[in-house]
Amino acid sequence: MKNGKERLLNISIEKYHADTKRISSSGLRLIHRSPAHYYAAYLDPDRKIPEPTPEMLLGTYTHCAVFEPDRFSKEHKDMGITPENLKKIEGMRKSVMNHPLIKILLGGYDGIAAEKTIYFTDTESGARCKMRPDGIKTYPDGYSVIIELKTCQNALPDAFGQQALKYGYYNQAAFYVNGYMAAGLSDNRLEHLFIAVENTPPYACTTYITPEYLIQQGSRENVDDLKTYVKCLKTRNWPGYDSVMELNSPIQSI
Repeated sequence: MKNGKERLLNISIEKYHADTKRISSSGLRLIHRSPAHYYAAYLDPDRKIPEPTPEMLLGTYTHCAVFEPDRFSKEHKDMGITPENLKKIEGMRKSVMNHPLIKILLGGYDGIAAEKTIYFTDTESGARCKMRPDGIKTYPDGYSVIIELKTCQNALPDAFGQQALKYGYYNQAAFYVNGYMAAGLSDNRLEHLFIAVENTPPYACTTYITPEYLIQQGSRENVDDLKTYVKCLKTRNWPGYDSVMELNSPIQSI
């Protein structure tokens, strides 16, 4: 059997995204919206690959600066980063690296495994999956922490919690935790951590341990969506929305 490090694959981000035979956490969020949206984004032979938005590029460069600082130092001049955004990236990086817990996680024993690809098969649905966490910290005793960096406007619990709910961060966390174990990389001694850093001065930063109840909730939703994905693959039918739905609004009648 391969050891853990051998199952953390060095695959380019281009090759990772080009692999449509496996589903990622991002793809699963589209399945949750509707299978038709997933097909349009990943499987339609006439699909057009959208250009990344400036916000997406800023996030990508910030991840690189935090988790792959040597690479960022060598390559940032070729990335087309504006001086204004370079200042932002450096501000966020310094804030993250000055956080006492993150100093421990990103340093110490054997550093961190950044942007590694992991392949696994979901045990309940049989779906072939892939994942690429920002960072993985593994200690000699087998304890591991999966780390995800998220930029935000407000890192306080209420605001970041709303962002996490809106963008399905807990689904992503569950996908990574379950995938890590399905790949045989953990014996349940595993935690998931979000780094939340604000994208405007003073670039305040904090961390959030993803609680077990959110991992469980995300897991239940993910399994349902993975089963839908497998069914669509078998039937070659990728339906859109239900024909009639009930309008859901946060406004309550008095």
